[in-house]
Amino acid sequence: RPADDFPSARETRQPQDRLLHSEARFRGLTGLSSDMYWTQDKEHRFTEIAGTGSRSAGRDRMLGKRRWDRNYFNMTAADWAAHRAVLEARQPFRDLELGRIDEQSGEIIWVSISGEPVFDESGGFAGYRGVGKDISARKHAERLISLEHRVTRCLATAETATGALREVMRAICESENWQSARYFHQDEAAGVMRFQQAWSSDNEAMARFNAGSHEINFRLGEGLVGHAWQSGEPLWVADVTRDSRVANVGLVRAAGVHSALVFPVAFDGRAIGVLSISSQQVRQPDERLLQTVRVIGSQLAQFLSRKQAEQRQAEHLHFQEKLSRFGQSALGRRQPAELIEEAVQSLLETLVAEAVAYFEPGPRQGEAVLRALVGAGGSRTDPGNLGSPGIPL
Repeated sequence: RPADDFPSARETRQPQDRLLHSEARFRGLTGLSSDMYWTQDKEHRFTEIAGTGSRSAGRDRMLGKRRWDRNYFNMTAADWAAHRAVLEARQPFRDLELGRIDEQSGEIIWVSISGEPVFDESGGFAGYRGVGKDISARKHAERLISLEHRVTRCLATAETATGALREVMRAICESENWQSARYFHQDEAAGVMRFQQAWSSDNEAMARFNAGSHEINFRLGEGLVGHAWQSGEPLWVADVTRDSRVANVGLVRAAGVHSALVFPVAFDGRAIGVLSISSQQVRQPDERLLQTVRVIGSQLAQFLSRKQAEQRQAEHLHFQEKLSRFGQSALGRRQPAELIEEAVQSLLETLVAEAVAYFEPGPRQGEAVLRALVGAGGSRTDPGNLGSPGIPL
């Protein structure tokens, strides 16, 4: 066969060179509007991932793997099947949104991917190439708006303060991928923020962390809860293991807690409680989330204050009903002892007291005689003095 019938090495390289030139040109053009450029072979395995930005590190771990080898929480088996059908049909795709949780930081990362098939000079399928754009900031803003709406709906439909607190804590943790939330309410008489309620994800260590918090309380300026109470502002600690203000260090270390977001539940400058959100990852401060929890703290404070006022009103009405029933029943009773016992019993139930005693003036000036005692070891009523001598007033 004549030598001229064989293609030269230069001619052999030309199709490959043109393909490489085309990819380089595509990479240069798309780099102007995208955060990432990628190529895949005909088996849909990544052969190149290039780009800039804070999340470019670690991309090399995907080389040689397919896109569906990584866990994206928003993609179901049906979603992947539909995407693979597009690839098998050698069709382009646009704006495929993928969400994942960073293993190190716990941060939620979103990318939008577009791609097109690549063919060689002979028309054979050579793989895919495409671009990706980091849309985490947009998704984060949408998520925080959704969180505010979720909290608003929860407070609008909740029948009890306990139920509302549980759902609000759950909403914050699920939205931002934190593992635990604890609520401390203000005990004005004792001058402390006292543990009241908690929520945790399906995490045994954080469940133990919440259980170990049941007897905890904080004074003003004590611990992170006390500092948030004192300042009236949200407090974000990226790593609590390095913060000297943290109290109950043993409990924190046992659960592997690192980050804390602590904010007052306050309205009109008055804090009625503090919410403490915890994560096992080191989480850097997020100004948008801090603004959101300010709003949530105010909403929750107004709701809880309203529920407290409703409870006081209900207790007052209950007390009035008790007195009314007692007055009506007294009309048909003739024995003073019977009237006294019912009156004392009504007060015990209305005031939710441990015991109520009824005294009358004694035979001598300045003395009182015990006539009825309810709640302390039972009920005792006697027209006499229950066997007790006169008690000096």
